Amino acid sequence: MKPSNKIRSGISAIAAMLLMMACSDSGSNASSEATIRGSVQPEQTQQMSRAMDSDISSQNVSGMAVMAAQVSSNGSLQTISGTETTTNASGQFTLNLDVDAAQHIVIVAEREGTEFMGHLSAQVENGQTYTLKPINATSTAGARVFTRVVASGNAAKVHKSDIEATMSAEAATRINSSATAANQFAASLNSAASARAEFLSNRISGNANQQMDAAARAMADVQFDYEAQLAAAVTAEDRDVAFESFVKGGLQAWAETGLSASQAAEATELWGRVFINAMGSASADVRNAARTQVSLVQSFALESAVDAEARAAGASNTTVQAIAEASVNLRTAIKASAGVQAEIRTAFETFRDEVSEAIENDTSIETEAFIAINTEVSSSNGLAAAFRTSVNASTNATVVNTAYTTFETAINTLTNTHISGANAEAMARLVLLLHLGA
Repeated sequence: MKPSNKIRSGISAIAAMLLMMACSDSGSNASSEATIRGSVQPEQTQQMSRAMDSDISSQNVSGMAVMAAQVSSNGSLQTISGTETTTNASGQFTLNLDVDAAQHIVIVAEREGTEFMGHLSAQVENGQTYTLKPINATSTAGARVFTRVVASGNAAKVHKSDIEATMSAEAATRINSSATAANQFAASLNSAASARAEFLSNRISGNANQQMDAAARAMADVQFDYEAQLAAAVTAEDRDVAFESFVKGGLQAWAETGLSASQAAEATELWGRVFINAMGSASADVRNAARTQVSLVQSFALESAVDAEARAAGASNTTVQAIAEASVNLRTAIKASAGVQAEIRTAFETFRDEVSEAIENDTSIETEAFIAINTEVSSSNGLAAAFRTSVNASTNATVVNTAYTTFETAINTLTNTHISGANAEAMARLVLLLHLGA
């Protein structure tokens, strides 16, 4: 496969002098440059090997030319002089570069007309050592999307973690063979990031921009840890554990802005919903693969927030355990759905029903109020139906944020007709959360 961002080949091979990789978190290297450690693993999974038309396999990754390149304003790549190196017999490499002298950096490994790529977080710093996640077809697709994000002028608001959370081997197959697919994916991430930024600016007290920058830095640290975990992963289970840790770490990063667990879940749900809405013109396989990824992210956010609000409402340990079990069931259903919209919706509705049943049988909670509020919100012409109608297809940041605010205000008003005091706030948030994702 010969990608559109082909950069110069025929780079002189440098003697294979690379250190064996130690897959660790970022750390100081007392240097005026950043040190990037990585490995080319084109066959990390069977699906990944199909995502690129390549003769390079895990058995012949030795001696690949590796270099850093900067993404220009039109999305093309320009090699950063002095960064060239080669892979060792295991496909591993170490590369040094001055990250203060360039921005929007992609790492490229190439040989005989085939390229694999990965891209760096904007938060990398000189004097630090970073472990890049394995470079393969999926990382290549992520880097292609990144070049389109840069070309659109949105690199400051679309984080590497956004690409990471939405990219899959299935989507990579199409993106690596279609410039249109990469453009659609990037445009969808841009829309989602704009909607999220507006939500956060409306919810964060004080200097919202400053706090969002701090959250982005915290999210970058989570990203660095995730990439190191992926580099060390051996099994699919290892990668699933790493992904869960990555998502939960991201939620904690947003919490540093002062958002509650419920607000972080709303922001995550809104971001994911707009992303999928904006993917409307993409092929079904890319859209369904993205929907699966986004729904998994939303499920972790929802579990954390529902657990927090249920506890605040006085839920028993039995109910808390039921929430955990329903969350596991939700993710199992999402993974089995193949990203089909109807099946994803059913999975979230089942989660809502399982948690609602546990709450309705919990004598520690004001169950009569919960049943009355939840029933009215869930009715065929109730608040939840009106909310879904407002947001199901929109990609406009203001329209979507207005719908979320209207939904939240209406549930608060309804709740106050049934219950008062501190429990009313927790109850309202709990009902709202149970109607997200469905």
